[in-house]
Amino acid sequence: MTNWEHGSITIRGEEIAIKTAMYDHVDLKYFTDNPRIYSTVHEGGEQLDQVGIQQKLWKMDHVKELKSDIKSNGGLIDPVIVHEKTLEVIEGNSRLAAYRKLANDDPIKWGKLKCTFLPKEISDSAVFALLGQYHIKGKKDWSPYEQAGFLYRRHTEHHISPSNLAKELGMTAVSVTKLIRAYRKMVENEDNDVTRWSYYYEFYSSTKIRKLIEDHSGLEKTVLSQIKGGEIKQATVIRDQLSKIPRTKRKIVRDIIAGNSTIEKGFERAEASGSTNALYNKINKFRTWCDATDTEQTLKKTDAAAMRKVSYEIDKLGKATSRLKKLSTTMLVKIRSKANQY
Repeated sequence: MTNWEHGSITIRGEEIAIKTAMYDHVDLKYFTDNPRIYSTVHEGGEQLDQVGIQQKLWKMDHVKELKSDIKSNGGLIDPVIVHEKTLEVIEGNSRLAAYRKLANDDPIKWGKLKCTFLPKEISDSAVFALLGQYHIKGKKDWSPYEQAGFLYRRHTEHHISPSNLAKELGMTAVSVTKLIRAYRKMVENEDNDVTRWSYYYEFYSSTKIRKLIEDHSGLEKTVLSQIKGGEIKQATVIRDQLSKIPRTKRKIVRDIIAGNSTIEKGFERAEASGSTNALYNKINKFRTWCDATDTEQTLKKTDAAAMRKVSYEIDKLGKATSRLKKLSTTMLVKIRSKANQY
């Protein structure tokens, strides 16, 4: 007869009845939607069976470490969480794998493990909310890729909005949206290589790159192809170089799209022109604004009181730009003089 300990847990403000006891591990199942191994389990469009999942888990370093920790402790510190209806281990798949590895050596000692059972009627949405509380809001032991996959499936399968996910998990709606967007694009690009996750995240989390994509048709397709094909060797190429190519450098971007230039070479060209320099960009942006026709039209429509203030500021700008002009001329002379010494 099983000696149950009864209690409850809170999921999204609702008290859920649970019961805990020692239970035969041979009757339990691995959770196929376990975010830590989701991409591996579903690799190639075919889902691994229970034996296949176990073999994958046994090869993971953290499972090997868990095996040693459990053996040293003499058992589990925290029980695994099991869905009573399916006997799937919702939380603790790695611990189950480690336990079964120990049971291979001593099936009597390691025949049962401590399990907390969720009720049969619990909803899938509540199960995933619980996982989010454990691994994103709580101990945060999932990688960014695993977190993104979890959020993506919560959004697409359970129809939870990014803002509600953010509230549920203690994140910002912006960060949730970025993770979901990058993961979705990875799925759409049919790329399940976890090592390339950071490439997609950098590409789709940058506001500057998003504007580049909007302005230059074909850039997104080109970069996605280069990421999947391995032509882009590091995510930093996207973060530190592509994001710094100005939208106005159309020829540079067109050459990248056409395959006549790499992102690295395009960045070098933009840098050589001075257009990646922050000071240059600020001055160029202000000068462009001053030259704009609508700026002149706005000035002409300004009332007398405001015009006196505007005129005062323009006079100050004239003196400031004159001073900066003299300084920049002096600096250019020094730079050229130094260059001639070599």
